[in-house]
Amino acid sequence: SAFQDFCGQASDILGKEAFDQFQEETAKNLDPQELGFLHIIIPSLSRIVPVPTTSTETDAHVRNSFKMNDQKKLLHSGFVKFIRLAGATFCPLVIFLDDLQWADVSSVDLLKVLISDEVNTNLMVIGSYRSNEVKDDLLEMLDDLRMRQNGTAGSKRQLLKREESRRLSGLPNQDVGTNLTLTELSLGNLSVECVQDLIMDLRSEEH
Repeated sequence: SAFQDFCGQASDILGKEAFDQFQEETAKNLDPQELGFLHIIIPSLSRIVPVPTTSTETDAHVRNSFKMNDQKKLLHSGFVKFIRLAGATFCPLVIFLDDLQWADVSSVDLLKVLISDEVNTNLMVIGSYRSNEVKDDLLEMLDDLRMRQNGTAGSKRQLLKREESRRLSGLPNQDVGTNLTLTELSLGNLSVECVQDLIMDLRSEEH
């Protein structure tokens, strides 16, 4: 939904010259297969780059033409390239993701690939989650990012998962800790006084 809106509004946010450049760079840097997969999950991308005529004709055919790992590789590599271009164009690009405790495995994998992309220095990802409801996949991703920032390699299992993620993304390997800044803030429950103040503010706005 967020990227649907982003692609749909890009031309309004950017001036004509900047938008034309964004279109040109996107078409030049993403191959037709990557664009084909991105159009499936972000239909409004067609407002930036048309569906490539060299890609397969139907969405179902696109999905069925590749093995699962190949699909994942194309999706990850295409998405990372697109976010790099968006970051360079909007500079910086800030993505806020709420309720990450509900994210499925595929979404966490894609998020990890985006955050781990050392080439993109114009991206900030802000995520929020309920620590008492978080799933193992998100916890593993956070542990991995902490170790990478601290310059530690991690366990054998984490190294294998990191290598698998890199292989499926189709992107070069990343050096531990480079260009990665992880900041974590723990927010507790609001106090009774804070809740009362919020209610009073809302009531005052009504009048």
